Amino acid sequence: MYLQWHFSPNGTRIVSDSWDKIVRIWDTTSGAQLGGYLKGHQDSVTSVAFSPDRTRIVSGSQYKTVRIWDAMTGKDITLEADQDGVTLVTFSPDETRIVSGSSDRFHKLRVWNAITGEQPGNALHGHRNLVTSVAFSPDGTKIISRWDRTVRIWDATTGIQISDSLQGHRGSVHSVAFLLVESTLYDWTLRIWDSTTGKQFGASICSNCSSIFS
Repeated sequence: MYLQWHFSPNGTRIVSDSWDKIVRIWDTTSGAQLGGYLKGHQDSVTSVAFSPDRTRIVSGSQYKTVRIWDAMTGKDITLEADQDGVTLVTFSPDETRIVSGSSDRFHKLRVWNAITGEQPGNALHGHRNLVTSVAFSPDGTKIISRWDRTVRIWDATTGIQISDSLQGHRGSVHSVAFLLVESTLYDWTLRIWDSTTGKQFGASICSNCSSIFS
């Protein structure tokens, strides 16, 4: 069973994760699988993403590992996450770093060097519940994460949280993205925040709509 899919930046390929521990690449036009299986994870693969230049794939597993794959050859390097199951992974815009989230009791985020596999700083602590959405800012200097009714913005180099957590939603935060900062929630609202000051711009949007998921 497939858990997540991620389009390549040019829309020609899809990478999928799976409970069967295998990462697969698909052609979006024909639907055919491209190349062989990307095997190596010891447990369910829970998150996948292409690098911006489409040459690499990052995947996270319930087995506490992050793997970076060459999208053409299938060769990989393994990053020992030193945390419980990895719930999400994504590349920075310049492809030099990866951020991963975990399901451990501290709900940590970790930033990795995408070339060496090293962690240049400390884990990012602050969330009190499972982190299930994360994104880099377009310039790669900040990281935004969400889940426990809060949105948090971090300095991507130091790992220090920038300003107070963004609060205001009554339900769990489902998705985050940088515009300034946009967050969508289970409390039926969409809110836009200033990523530097942490202040909300204007009133919440769509307050009478059904729950927003993306």
